[in-house]
Amino acid sequence: MFSYTGLNEAQLQTLRQRYAIYLVSPGRMCLPGLNPGNIDYVTAAILDVTRTA
Repeated sequence: MFSYTGLNEAQLQTLRQRYAIYLVSPGRMCLPGLNPGNIDYVTAAILDVTRTA
C-alpha cells in the first residue's frame, strides 16, 4: 500500500542524499515499510526536508 506524501522532486532528492530514504516519484511512500524501528527516523527526515526546502 502506498500513500502520496505531496513532497516535490527537490525534497525527494534531499531525502535520498541526506537520509538514504527512497520514495517513488511523485512522492509515494510504501507504508508497510514503516515499523517501530524506523518511523521516528523517517518522520524526522520528512519534517526536516519540508521545513528547509
